[in-house]
Amino acid sequence: MLPAWISPRGVTVVVVPLIALRGDMVHRCRQLGISCVAWESRRPADQASIVLVTPESAITEDFMTFLNRQRLCHRLDRIVIDECHVVLNDQTNFRPAMAQLGRLLVAQAQMIYLTATLPPTAENQLFQRLRTSREKVHLFRSRTHRMNVAYRLWQPTVPNQYANSYDWVEDPNIVRFIRDRITRARAQAGRVVIYGLTTKTVDKLAKLVECEAYHGHTIERHGVLARFQADATGVVAATSALGMGVDIPNIRSIIHIGLPRSLLDYAQESGRAGRDGL
Repeated sequence: MLPAWISPRGVTVVVVPLIALRGDMVHRCRQLGISCVAWESRRPADQASIVLVTPESAITEDFMTFLNRQRLCHRLDRIVIDECHVVLNDQTNFRPAMAQLGRLLVAQAQMIYLTATLPPTAENQLFQRLRTSREKVHLFRSRTHRMNVAYRLWQPTVPNQYANSYDWVEDPNIVRFIRDRITRARAQAGRVVIYGLTTKTVDKLAKLVECEAYHGHTIERHGVLARFQADATGVVAATSALGMGVDIPNIRSIIHIGLPRSLLDYAQESGRAGRDGL
């Protein structure tokens, strides 16, 4: 945002993997007076300072034509791939377009790759996927240690009466625990996010604690996120769809129900907490 604000006549392209993250960026740019639009092939954003594009759209012929036009007009300043570690996700059928983002190098613009959760051991693999090499990359790494965030594991005794997977979230001890955390967060004028692995679990949690659910099958995701952002003591149940990049300052408690899929997912999701430094 800073270089786009300093030099508004150029264009910064930002590849954004998540809808929630895209909405957050548009909102923040508007607050700062930066011209920012989401890419639409029917209405190419030739005058915007920042253009947000999904990985799937970024590799299309229409978008490549747009990049070439900006380059020929000497407007293309840089291409940013946000949350670039998702390029390394090898889950079956997980957004194959992510693995093709290296094609953007043909635009011959400065490339910036941003992530908070790339282990040093995965750096070479990332460069390979992005069709570059360590020798061509200036690497800036900051500490991820955050003094204001505490972690806790709680393992309650749950009876074996629950037949279906994750039905145990209905156990009174668990519901009581979650409600207690919500009460504590609200006493500090803060929000709470409850993470579950599956959409069914998230829907069940939302019903149990009387909040909204956010996941890939939520019909009105924009609305759910907007209401959560507007309510200073809001609560939302979510899958990892709300796990990256959402910058809401006063989230006081992150609750994971069950084990996250990976340590990287856990780092991203727990990283939503205490972003105001409290």
